[in-house]
Amino acid sequence: MMMNKRPYRRLWLTASGGALRDRPLSDLSAVKSQDALQHPTWSMGKKITIDSATLMNKSLEILEAAVLFSANAENIAVIMHPQSIVHAFLEYADGGMTAQLSVPDMKLPIARMLDWPHITPMQRSSPDWESLSRLSFSPPDEKRYPCLRLAYRALAKGNAAPAILSAANEAAVTRFLKEEILFTDIARINEHVLEECPNEKADTLEEVTAFAETARLLAETISP
Repeated sequence: MMMNKRPYRRLWLTASGGALRDRPLSDLSAVKSQDALQHPTWSMGKKITIDSATLMNKSLEILEAAVLFSANAENIAVIMHPQSIVHAFLEYADGGMTAQLSVPDMKLPIARMLDWPHITPMQRSSPDWESLSRLSFSPPDEKRYPCLRLAYRALAKGNAAPAILSAANEAAVTRFLKEEILFTDIARINEHVLEECPNEKADTLEEVTAFAETARLLAETISP
């Protein structure tokens, strides 16, 4: 499926906004890890739950989609969807759209991917019509989620930049969970490492790993 060629115009990734989506921006620097881990719709591990609160999870999905679907950055967009029922939209060249809908659980989307083009029967519930009637969507607030723009910057930089960004974020989230940095420091550290870490062509796993390790070490030493 080539996203940068017809008949596909754009891939829309949906984002719940995480546990802090309704917090005033002025309060974000004071939140603790236990606050960011209280996700309203998903039950996940600590790292991905923090990523959801910063929207870094969508940055990583943008990078993944660019590779998996040969998509250009302008063909990938993010839309806020707090109910977490719609997992993605595919927008066609004629303006039509299709969507993947299921309850907030990644088992079905992963099974669809693994079984494609077949559908394996599963004993799972579907979204009920009452919940479907309350679906809402809105554009993301870049002031609240500065990590989101970093994926597009990494794609523009190319080379090892996506691996550098991912590794920096892993280190920054670990530091936040240890209460070494503020929640708002995560985006700042990610951006700093993305801009300052050496970034060259990486064709092998060993080369990618080396750049990622350099990025991780830099992220671990930046002062809060």
